[in-house]
Amino acid sequence: MIYIPLKESHLDDILRINSDPEVIQYIKKGTRLSKAQELQALLNRLAYMNNNPGFGFWAVRAIGKSEIIGFVNLNHILEPGPEQGRAHLGYKIIRTHWGKGYGTEMCLALIEQAFQRAHLGLVNAYTDPENSASMRILEKCGFQQMDGITFVYDCPSIRFTLKKKSDHR
Repeated sequence: MIYIPLKESHLDDILRINSDPEVIQYIKKGTRLSKAQELQALLNRLAYMNNNPGFGFWAVRAIGKSEIIGFVNLNHILEPGPEQGRAHLGYKIIRTHWGKGYGTEMCLALIEQAFQRAHLGLVNAYTDPENSASMRILEKCGFQQMDGITFVYDCPSIRFTLKKKSDHR
């Protein structure tokens, strides 16, 4: 996979991927944003990246392909709530590329980013309680499910955590 730092030119790819209700059904209750809202969210992400070295948002494409197939992020939760301030990773993949192992590969790349470049000792991931595919990816990557339901972006979520091991340099 090739990870490209998010740029304003990725807006059309964001709109394309987020236009599939199945892709976003577990993200912020499946809420679709207008083009103007997506642009503002993109600009906010770019500002966050400039102020937080090691953290960020990336467009993803498969090696040898030109199409953006998904997006990944490693950032802090900025929204007020019980999880505010926690570092977390996230990923989304266009539906035509589901089931190919890309989610696991993307998650593993984010773990490396978290531990080696952002120098975190612990990283979190959140998923909708009904998103069993994402839960399987997180468990394959070594995350442990925490007890109970928490809320992220006003959505019920299960928190998974992964602590840095001594073999992560």
